[in-house]
Amino acid sequence: MEFPLGTSLWVKCDDGEWWPAAVRRVGCEVLHLIDSECDTCIEFYHDPGNLYPLNPNNNSVRLLHIAEEERDEDEQRFFAAKATSEAVRRLFQGVKSVSATPAEVSRPYSNRELCCMSDLISQVSPDAASKIRNTLLEDGVKLPDQAERKTKKRKKECQPKNPRLNGLRRPRVDTGSPAPEEHSGDMLSSTGKDDSLTNPLTYTKPLPSHEKRFFAQPKVKRKPAVRFQEPLSTEALDVLRAEVFENPNRFVLSPLYRFIDLLGAVEVSEGCIETTLPSPMAVRETPAGGFSPSRRVLLAPLSGECYNHGSGWMEPFQFGDSTIAMELVVNGAKVVTPCNPSVPSGREGVAVKSSPVLDITDSVLDKELFSLQVLFTELIDDMALWEGVVVVLYVERVGVDEIAQQIVSNYHFSPANKREVDGVVDVQVRAVCPITCLPLAVPVRAAECEHLQCVELRSMLIHCCRTNVWNCPLCWAPMTPRTIAVNYRLKEWLELNKDDITRVDFVVETPPGSALRVVWKKEDFKEVDNVDAIE
Repeated sequence: MEFPLGTSLWVKCDDGEWWPAAVRRVGCEVLHLIDSECDTCIEFYHDPGNLYPLNPNNNSVRLLHIAEEERDEDEQRFFAAKATSEAVRRLFQGVKSVSATPAEVSRPYSNRELCCMSDLISQVSPDAASKIRNTLLEDGVKLPDQAERKTKKRKKECQPKNPRLNGLRRPRVDTGSPAPEEHSGDMLSSTGKDDSLTNPLTYTKPLPSHEKRFFAQPKVKRKPAVRFQEPLSTEALDVLRAEVFENPNRFVLSPLYRFIDLLGAVEVSEGCIETTLPSPMAVRETPAGGFSPSRRVLLAPLSGECYNHGSGWMEPFQFGDSTIAMELVVNGAKVVTPCNPSVPSGREGVAVKSSPVLDITDSVLDKELFSLQVLFTELIDDMALWEGVVVVLYVERVGVDEIAQQIVSNYHFSPANKREVDGVVDVQVRAVCPITCLPLAVPVRAAECEHLQCVELRSMLIHCCRTNVWNCPLCWAPMTPRTIAVNYRLKEWLELNKDDITRVDFVVETPPGSALRVVWKKEDFKEVDNVDAIE
């Protein structure tokens, strides 16, 4: 038995109750995704947005009558069931809304399809777009304009993002065919939350919303429009300053930069933005000889969630036949976005990253305010390319040699980082750095390293500053300046025997109080026959 589109039905589910639903039809290629041979689907009134395949000839399906005089005793009992009362209430609400607006019943296109048509028309010339819109109006089809869509989008964002179904359970539909894959109570609902609190019944896999024909919307590229975005307030800057940059438990900036102040910040979301931010001249008195060359102004990215600095800037990616990338423009001049930290596969969970900052000192020190634009080469509808906060930092540049000197001069280690190595003997340590293959001068390793092999301090600092990844290159233990341990005993031996280091193969650790043992390289002697010179 075939039911017309929109027909209301009673469907018996595995909880023994009859639930009201409406008939929906989709294509066979879509139904194939949910392993169904039926060409009819239903949508429950209490579970909108999810489709379930239905066999109309099954005994678990019967017609629903709105008029009381047309109902039999069984159907009267269905309407009076307490378990389905909320679904019945929504059924009558839908009937009232349809009867109040009869002109909308025969709409040839859904809202999604109208939005897609509007986006496609916006890509052609204004004259052609006007002719197409007029032609559609003659057929009774009115396309929504951009302003109306933006207003609806703002209202939708103000509403709760994860509405629940008021405790209603999601039923399992008896299709009359072999049961497809089943999911139990740990399955997430369509709202993205766990419905286990409402003890949901076992049900068939619903049709995902992005696979429904009449809900599918193609991604449409469009040229970006730049809007002005107000900078973050002083109160928000105080929170960022205290929780991110002055928090001793967070490793945000590379040790090359010593944090001085947070000058400003701007939030980036929903496309291209421009704003005005202060330079050091606006918040600090300019010295008589000007600012020191070591004082720098940096741009740094923070993610929207927990202000994480490890996510970095948006990486360029290919979309269709074009490349979509983020661009930064300071005072009208485009600047190059730095590369994000690169971490090998499988090491993301233990990687210690510093923020990939952008130095804009030379572009902003001539005025108290400067303009910043965060642009994207193209935008994609219903897709957030990059969301976060761009902060302006005032820092002091520190040299690698100064950082190395501070590490070497720090003989004190906290009990958490101190490791007992007195009992470790007869362990061979190479006298060359694994990074550069050059002789060691200041041998160091991380406090959490399980090996005694050391690397050269200065080479390690240069490598970490360049990659913004602060881990041991041998075992990937965290290796920030606070956790670097210097092997002072080996350092002293290297200083005393620097002329013989090239002949050393290994240095063997010995108990404290005894000299280190050296394993010399084997010298290869080759026998060479006498060579007679021929004139």
